[in-house]
Amino acid sequence: MPPNAKQDAAVIENTGDQKPNEILIEDKLYDVTGFKHPGGGLIKFFQGHGDASEVFREMHPGERGYKFLKSLPKREAPESVLAVSRPEKYKKWHANYAKWRQQLVEEGWFEHDISHQIYRQAELVVMHVVGFYLLTLGSMALWPLAVLILGIAQGRCGWYMHELGHQSGFK
Repeated sequence: MPPNAKQDAAVIENTGDQKPNEILIEDKLYDVTGFKHPGGGLIKFFQGHGDASEVFREMHPGERGYKFLKSLPKREAPESVLAVSRPEKYKKWHANYAKWRQQLVEEGWFEHDISHQIYRQAELVVMHVVGFYLLTLGSMALWPLAVLILGIAQGRCGWYMHELGHQSGFK
């Protein structure tokens, strides 16, 4: 997040043009009243202030996110909201980010790799099997190691599920 974003958010709130239940995405204000975002509270950060366009594009690749946006009530964002949501001082920051992301695309970081998916799934299975095997040996001395391995495996499961939630596991 760019520096001073909270200060800018306060300025936006004082304009009165963007309602607290609206989120700005690609020059439109979407009413998200009552919407429970499956990604958690991130959406609340942008409600009533800020521009969520970049975050939306990064977290919702493909058609699915845009299809959902069409179902929400929306209106064109007034110039006063756009001016405050995209201050001049952040243009360099956004340009650097876009350049860095394009470099990652050119280097192949966003290309689907089935071998990586197979590796990730095998890693999870092996870690769970080893952890549970150590528990079944009956040695209290091995329990801390087993619990450590199983804890790491569970953390890795969480990250893998998160990636799959953003459709980064499959093309």
